[in-house]
Amino acid sequence: MTRAPKGIFVGLSTLDVVQLVDQIPAADEKVVARAVSTAAGGPAANAAVAFAALGGVGRLVTRVGADPAGVLVRADLVARHLELINSADPEDAATTVVTALITAATGERAVVSAADHGRSASALARPADAAGDRVDAVADGSGDVAVDVAVDVV
Repeated sequence: MTRAPKGIFVGLSTLDVVQLVDQIPAADEKVVARAVSTAAGGPAANAAVAFAALGGVGRLVTRVGADPAGVLVRADLVARHLELINSADPEDAATTVVTALITAATGERAVVSAADHGRSASALARPADAAGDRVDAVADGSGDVAVDVAVDVV
């Protein structure tokens, strides 16, 4: 019997608000989106979601606040079978929100994001795993993230 691979992903998680538009609006112009979706995003979260979708057992070390955006991010990650290890006190953290406008015809995009200011994983937890298991670690490198995860490789 083959054991599912385990992965630890460390870094930024965001709430992504993606809107499909016919054109990116000019200054002082308003456009109506064809479609809107929201989901957990960010480099580390996206990698962890893909890993879990391919059958891996994923842990995500990130910062998610207790704010409404954080509630949505947490629910999305849990629904995708990820273990969330919060690297900050959720009551003191604000979840980063990213808005992306995607042009339907070309796929070009315009992205607006709140500056994270190095908060995404500045106080990293040390995720423990069962003794003897091999764990692969992936860090996204966003901002000034100091990655210090202990990994036991058999």
